[in-house]
Amino acid sequence: PMVNARENRDRFVPVQARRVRLTIRQTNNREPCIDELEVFNTKGDNIALASLGTKATASGNTIVANRHDLPNVNDGKYGNSHSWMSNEKGKGWVVLEFPATHEIDRVVWGRDRQGKYDDRLAISYIIETADENGTWHAVADSDDRQKFDERERTPPALALQGFTKAEAATAQKLLD
Repeated sequence: PMVNARENRDRFVPVQARRVRLTIRQTNNREPCIDELEVFNTKGDNIALASLGTKATASGNTIVANRHDLPNVNDGKYGNSHSWMSNEKGKGWVVLEFPATHEIDRVVWGRDRQGKYDDRLAISYIIETADENGTWHAVADSDDRQKFDERERTPPALALQGFTKAEAATAQKLLD
C-alpha cells in the first residue's frame, strides 16, 4: 500500500542486525517527522525501545516547543508531541543501535499514529541493517509501494478468487 501518516509496516526476510537505519529520501513537504520507529525480532518483540538499551542517532534534529527531539523516536509513545523531526527539508536519517545482535524481520513506523497530522510524511525511504561488522545492507524501501498521492484513496480491492464462498465472506468481513 501507499505510505500513510498513521502506520507503515516493512517486512523482509529475517536478518541478523546490530543496527537499523531509516533514510528518508523525500517527504510530502518540509522536514520529515517520525513519531515512533519500531523494529521487531522474529519472536515479535519490539527491540527498538530505548528502555531496552537501544541508542538512537540521527542526521540532525529540529526541536520545537519541547517536542521533535531524537529520544522521542524510540520512547514507546505515539503522536506528534513524542516525535523526532529532521533538520533537513525533505530528508534525514535515524539509526537505532541495539545492545546486542538480533534476528529481525519487520520495521514499523509512523508520522503520527494518533492521526492528527499528515504533513512531513516520508514518501520515499530505504531501510538498511548492519551486523557486527558494520556493513549496511538494504532490506526494504518505498519503491514497492503505491506511488504517494495526496488525495484520499481507497485501498486496492482484495482479490477473492480462489477462496470458497465462506472464506471470501470471512475475508470481506475482516476487511470491512
